[in-house]
Amino acid sequence: MTRFFARRVAQAMLLLVVVSAGVFALAALAPGDYFAELRSDPRVDPAAIETLRARYGLDRPLAVRYGVWLGEAVRGDLGVSLAYNMPVTELLAPRAGKSLELAATAWVLGWILSLALAVGAAVRPGGWMDRTTGWLVSGLLVLPEVLLAPVLALVAARTGILRLGGFELALLALTPGVAPVLLRHGRAALKEAAGAAYVEAARARGIAGRRLWLVYIFPAAANPLISLFGMSFAGVLSGSLVVEAVTGWPGMGPLFLDSIAGRDFYVVVAVTLMMAALLAAGNLAADAMLYALDPRLRRPQ
Repeated sequence: MTRFFARRVAQAMLLLVVVSAGVFALAALAPGDYFAELRSDPRVDPAAIETLRARYGLDRPLAVRYGVWLGEAVRGDLGVSLAYNMPVTELLAPRAGKSLELAATAWVLGWILSLALAVGAAVRPGGWMDRTTGWLVSGLLVLPEVLLAPVLALVAARTGILRLGGFELALLALTPGVAPVLLRHGRAALKEAAGAAYVEAARARGIAGRRLWLVYIFPAAANPLISLFGMSFAGVLSGSLVVEAVTGWPGMGPLFLDSIAGRDFYVVVAVTLMMAALLAAGNLAADAMLYALDPRLRRPQ
């Protein structure tokens, strides 16, 4: 067990280092920087701009900057926002809480709705519920959050039914994006498990209803669904950034997009790293559940 999780934790840490290095390099090598507008103003002394760049460490070689930033990030210091002149952790903390609130609620609702529909489809393969879920998956796949959110925001502004910047509007725009992948995989996994030979044998022995599903079908379908655990949450959180920016929910989304446009370097890196960290944490949680449910993973390697 210790070796299994040590290997998974090491892989997660390596992922975070690779992601941080890649984002750091891409953000640093992008044309222009936060002070580009100041340079075009003839009233601003170029020496003053260079002083500001030195203050934030932007005058150092890229490798040195990354090494210094990584050492400070390990201690919880993700740099200073150039636009707000405050630590990135203090700037992101309240907004991260809002984003997590929205994403977690949409994620839970998406799982509940998807599993309920997947069970309905698996109970009667080829029935009306099975056909309906297939159409629903196809429809939701072509209606991503980036299209749904502006439409709902426009409807909210015109009708006043939902308040712009409100939680309900953002949740309504985000939740449908959670469902397609979960519903498609859940439907396939449950239908396959419900038609397995040992399930048919259980039915022949008179086992049916709740016991059949809880003891035979759900455990057999659990592994592929658990594998989606971490990826699905990271996906809904990344989708929430766009939804927040469109609907006005005060999470990390508006700040992140403004930081990209304004070249607020350390904010861009910090938000991206946070997304990668949540993906890694979700995958570790999924690994823990798979380890508990699948005896094959507990065999000595």
